[in-house]
Amino acid sequence: MMKRLLLFVFVTLLSVNTRAQTTKGTITFTGTLAHWQVKHRSEFVEQGSMFGRIRTTTLAPSIGGFVKDNLELGAILYIYQDNHEDWWEGFRLDKPIDHPWDETYSSYDEHKIDYRVYARQYKYLTGKLAAHFTLSAGISNRHLKLTRGRNVNEIVDHKEEETNFYTALSPGLTYFALKNLGFSANLGALSYTRHKFLSANPDFGSQPYKSNVVKLDFSSMNVNFGMTYFLRK
Repeated sequence: MMKRLLLFVFVTLLSVNTRAQTTKGTITFTGTLAHWQVKHRSEFVEQGSMFGRIRTTTLAPSIGGFVKDNLELGAILYIYQDNHEDWWEGFRLDKPIDHPWDETYSSYDEHKIDYRVYARQYKYLTGKLAAHFTLSAGISNRHLKLTRGRNVNEIVDHKEEETNFYTALSPGLTYFALKNLGFSANLGALSYTRHKFLSANPDFGSQPYKSNVVKLDFSSMNVNFGMTYFLRK
C-alpha cells in the first residue's frame, strides 16, 4: 500500500504543469562558485622540513533567456585558477662542506578562461520533466607556469599556452521542482575541438602542437548535475 502511495505521489509531481518557466521572456541564472585550499607540513628528524599549499578557485556564471517558447539562448563565462607551492629546507644528502644546507622551491600555476554561448531546446515529457538538447560553442585560453629553484640561484621556468575552439551537442533532463527552480542533468556530449598548444622551456625551446578531435562521450565521467533559477517577467 505504501509503495503504491509513493508511486502515486511521484507520478503526480511529474505531471503537475509548470511549463511557464520555459515560455518566451523568461530569464535563467545558473553558475558555479568554488574555492578549495589545503596546507601541509612534514618534519624529518635531523634532515629538514617540507611544507606546501594548494589553492583552487572556480567561477562560472551563466545567464540565458527564452527567445521563444521552449528555446533558450545564453552565455557562460568560466574562470579557473589552480596554484600549488612546495618548499623544502634541510641538509643535502651528499652533505658537501661548502653548502650542506639545501633549500628548494617548486610551484605550479594554472589559469584558464572560457567563453561559451549556447542554444537549448526543451521538450516536455510530463508537466514537470523535460528533455533538452544543448548546442554550444566557445573558445578557451589556458596558461601554465612551472617554477623550480634551489638555493635561490637556480630557477627553471616551464611555460605552456593552450587555445581551444570547440562546439558540442549534449542531451539532458530538467526537473522543475518549484515555480522558479529546476534541477538538471547533462548526460554527455558529441564534441569537436580544434586544439593549439605551445610549450616553452630553456632546455627544449618552443614546441608548437595542433590537433583536431571529434569525441563522443556518454560515460559517467561526463555526467554533471546543476540547478537553474528561472525569472519570469
